[in-house]
Amino acid sequence: MKMKLNKNEMALALDIGTRSVVGLLGSLEDQKLVVHHSVVIFHENRAMFDGQIHDIEEVAKVIKKVKEKLEAECGYELKDATIAAAGRALLTESVTVDLGLGYLQDIKRSHIQQIELKALQEAERQLEKSNTGDLRYFCVGHSIIQYYLDGALIKNPLNHKGKMLSVHLIATFLPKLVVDSLYASVTGAGLEVDYMTLEPIAAIEVAVPENARLLNIALVDIGAGTSDIAITKDGSIHAYAMTDVAGDELTEYLAREKMLDFDSAESIKCQISTAEKLDYEDILGIKHEETSDELIETISPAMKSIATQISESIIQHNGKMPSAVFLIGGGSRMKGLPKMISQALELPEERVSVRNISTIQQLLYHPQDSIGPEGITPIGILKKALMKRHNDFIEITINGRSIKLFQTRKLFIRDGLAALQYDPHLLIPKKGESIHIIVNGEEREFYGEYGEPAIITKNQEVASLETELLNGDEVMVQPATTGSSATMMLYDILNDDYQHNTLKHNGEFTEVNCRLSNGDEVSYKTLNHTIKDTNEVAEKEEEDLPKNKKSITFDDSDDHDTDQKNIIEIKYNGNPLTITTPKDNLIFVDLFDYIDFDRSKVQGELILRHNGQPAEYISPIRTKDEVWIYWA
Repeated sequence: MKMKLNKNEMALALDIGTRSVVGLLGSLEDQKLVVHHSVVIFHENRAMFDGQIHDIEEVAKVIKKVKEKLEAECGYELKDATIAAAGRALLTESVTVDLGLGYLQDIKRSHIQQIELKALQEAERQLEKSNTGDLRYFCVGHSIIQYYLDGALIKNPLNHKGKMLSVHLIATFLPKLVVDSLYASVTGAGLEVDYMTLEPIAAIEVAVPENARLLNIALVDIGAGTSDIAITKDGSIHAYAMTDVAGDELTEYLAREKMLDFDSAESIKCQISTAEKLDYEDILGIKHEETSDELIETISPAMKSIATQISESIIQHNGKMPSAVFLIGGGSRMKGLPKMISQALELPEERVSVRNISTIQQLLYHPQDSIGPEGITPIGILKKALMKRHNDFIEITINGRSIKLFQTRKLFIRDGLAALQYDPHLLIPKKGESIHIIVNGEEREFYGEYGEPAIITKNQEVASLETELLNGDEVMVQPATTGSSATMMLYDILNDDYQHNTLKHNGEFTEVNCRLSNGDEVSYKTLNHTIKDTNEVAEKEEEDLPKNKKSITFDDSDDHDTDQKNIIEIKYNGNPLTITTPKDNLIFVDLFDYIDFDRSKVQGELILRHNGQPAEYISPIRTKDEVWIYWA
């Protein structure tokens, strides 16, 4: 009788590839990675191309066969699986962006975080512009290539002084379609995805020892359709790359040169590195016998092309030759290919090494079948599942919609909303409609009320855009509201000093309790023949105020009105500012009603800062707050 898999002891890893699906069942014993069972089943049909699933149902059938065969071998019922997205699906964008600081100041960590976020947003915009269609992407990582301060190169701008901070950044993205198709295939095989990572991350876990990850190493996974590259530096993956030349290029070249069908050429190619002589029959029925060296000589132009393109891609994404190159994947078995790559990179031959499972530290491999460099990635997936229990991908829900996020850093609600393409304007309260009244020949605008800000909760508790996200969180966002439209009675624009018998509404004499509508015309005379507008800002001479201090008072009543006003004292662009407002809860967006700031046309990048951090439109404004609003 089958027993349910105990995930504390065992884990199932699936390497879902273009040609086959590899399943490994293993555990950790005394800090050693133990592989108990291994199954490889090839796709019967071309259900995948270059690592991308095209036929979910066909791939699910193969995964199910792997699952059932492993269950028969181990006696456990398998419910959960660990998977990895192919590195060949990754897309990279390079961007350079500027952050104007307005004046000479110390570069703070918040400035660096802000410009990195800006660069990532620009990279995603570039990606969406260059790739047509409705594909959505996960940002799976980014690398800082160079900072600039006031145009000069600088390694670390933190605490330096400057007016303009710039960054050159490379960001890597994974199409959401890739993740969704993997999940659907695994689910279709009767399994649940317990954990997901990226193939290059998994491969590095076992192919590059931890004490070597500080070095600049290029890991190249040479598969059937593509060669995937991951470059390490300073302990992490610095960049991803991909070339669309790999093992199939050799197969196709051999098929053309020797008049073979694809399957026969593939079989010969796989034997070249192990057999001394090979017998084969071409499509004309002619039998041949050649040595492996002769066949290698035949395909050497194709091998040289692969080596050149891999080397050029490494240099392009690393900026220089790496310290070493590690080769994995079935294509790396080809005799002579490592030497060609070392020559193309001008590296010593010993610096380009094929990594077999024998190079994996603390590994016990029990299955009888032999496995070479093509086993590195599935073993890495297994190790990630057993030793790295935090998910590289987390799954959350926002307003009932399930989304997956790649977790290379702390994630916040704002990241989830960005992935969901949530309209940021829905977070900002809006004023109700204004009405325009012509008063004694002058057009006046009377504003509507502000609505309520958006209400954000996480797991039924009050949250904000900066609340951290964890796997399984449920987020609800109630959009901001639009306030009440302006309503006006005639007496709202009058004070006591008016002549009653002169009141006119749209040319007709009227009373003070007349309701006004948009576009109405009102006329009246005051006792001293002057017009007073109680919505007018009280003016004071600058010299009557303390130096560098402005007092702005919005007073909706005459001098005898005793309504309560709220006084808030803040610093605006470094200068004191006193705001007198009838609002009980002033928020950041309200400030535009109290400052002289031209938003009628774009004059650069709009910088909004609140207490040293990027401002949120719905953040409350309180006494002693510091705000910066300017065009950069």
